[in-house]
Amino acid sequence: MYKVLKTSILSVLMLVVTSSLTASDHFIKQQVTKNPDVTQSVGHQDRVEDVHLLVVYSPECTHCHEWMDKVYPFYETHENKSAFKRPMIRLMSLKDNNDLVWINEHLSRVIFTPTFILWSKDKEVYRFRGFSSKVDFFDELDVAMNNIHQKVKENVH
Repeated sequence: MYKVLKTSILSVLMLVVTSSLTASDHFIKQQVTKNPDVTQSVGHQDRVEDVHLLVVYSPECTHCHEWMDKVYPFYETHENKSAFKRPMIRLMSLKDNNDLVWINEHLSRVIFTPTFILWSKDKEVYRFRGFSSKVDFFDELDVAMNNIHQKVKENVH
């Protein structure tokens, strides 16, 4: 009886947790589907490697919402000071169970949101966190992409 009750309680808890995406998490996920161009892949001959930008966010985070409003809609069209196309974005919510499992298995600890991680060949290659302005975000991303390119060139030669 105790095992059955324990299993039932765990099942209910899992159901509650998996259905606990907040309204803001749904809003953010809707924004992604509204703007599919942002998730295009890295580029052709200018491609450093298959680099992806993992954006780890929390639906309750005001800076995450600010990034979503001020950067995400302009991600592909904002002036690019790097010689490389922007990496594909993958949004990862700390409130989504599947995302959370992946984050815990593959990334070193994420304490602050938003956290921006450049990911290539199954490993983290660059990380920056926080959001203060659109200009600062794109400057940091361009510096990161140039640093990654420099490391690739050094490894080739």
